Amino acid sequence: MDLPSQPPASRRPGARRAARLPVVALTTLTLLLTAGLSPATATEGQWLNEGGPARSAEAMASDWFRGDNYQFVRGEDNQIWWRYANGSWRVMPGNGRTHHRPEVTVIEDEAGPHLVVFHTGDNGEVYYSLLGGAAGNIWSPWTQLGHVGTSNGISAAGFRNSARLTTVVGDRVWVAEMTMSNGRVTTGPYWRPQTHPRVFTASRYIHAPIITNDGVSIAREVELMDAIIGWDRNVWISHTSLDNFTNATYAAVPGNAQCESVSLGRGGPEQLVTDRNNPAWRAQRNVVLGCISPNDHQLWLNRSTDGGYTWQGWNHSTGGPSPSDAAPSIEGAPGGEVFAGISWGNDTAPFSRHMVVNKRVL
Repeated sequence: MDLPSQPPASRRPGARRAARLPVVALTTLTLLLTAGLSPATATEGQWLNEGGPARSAEAMASDWFRGDNYQFVRGEDNQIWWRYANGSWRVMPGNGRTHHRPEVTVIEDEAGPHLVVFHTGDNGEVYYSLLGGAAGNIWSPWTQLGHVGTSNGISAAGFRNSARLTTVVGDRVWVAEMTMSNGRVTTGPYWRPQTHPRVFTASRYIHAPIITNDGVSIAREVELMDAIIGWDRNVWISHTSLDNFTNATYAAVPGNAQCESVSLGRGGPEQLVTDRNNPAWRAQRNVVLGCISPNDHQLWLNRSTDGGYTWQGWNHSTGGPSPSDAAPSIEGAPGGEVFAGISWGNDTAPFSRHMVVNKRVL
């Protein structure tokens, strides 16, 4: 990754990463999007260069932390590059290398919020690093998060003092939890296979914590929302209790969108709001699924405004082409807006291959 010292200021205003993230592309799958789907309910923006000079074969991962936007990419050299507040790109210390997009989330404990980055190493193990000082590029040493041995990437969703993580080993989804207290990792790490279902192949599993729709049970007010590619190659989702997030029950997303990759994200603040009288409660219920078709290698979208319980139908991304050979990213903003990002998949104008671009989609 050949980066100048100071990239242009091209970051969209107000964007944050939803807990969500990227999915490993499956080159052998087919997309059979049905006709007659409902029209998009949001006016999409145009694709913009989000990463400045950065080039990556994957979409970008980002999150808001202490008022600044932190962005991470896997460089074309397989090193993990990062920047914050739209500043210059730097390599994370510690010689971490990956063939997958890194993950980032925020955990908040008694000592305050902590920015945590995860990646899958060349040996198939998952590692994490904690930010110690942004200006000095200070990070804790890469620490292995138990033993899992995956050939896929990692996804992470932070909620209060813990991060829920997922990966795929063989045809099973494996989950883990990292808990922090007073700035130190205190629980785990451990990995367990999810009881249901098996995935089709080396599909990537992603999730985002959201508010439930039952409106009755306080115990179920906060859940994980999970998305996978199932045995039938369709996109399946579940709403899973934080108390037992290995026991997931999935339902197929209507529309039979059989994808080579899928990503999921929500709007609203990073730390969930449980007060239904708070405007942020509704903002965090804006959810978008992003899917790359193996037929045209373009981005397809499905939107929900009730926390992923009902969906508006699959639609092709509007406003020009969206070529990509890798999974998209779906990210949110505190006000409830949702953005899609991709690694540009060819050399057609207005971008060159592997530029990191994004647009508003809800």
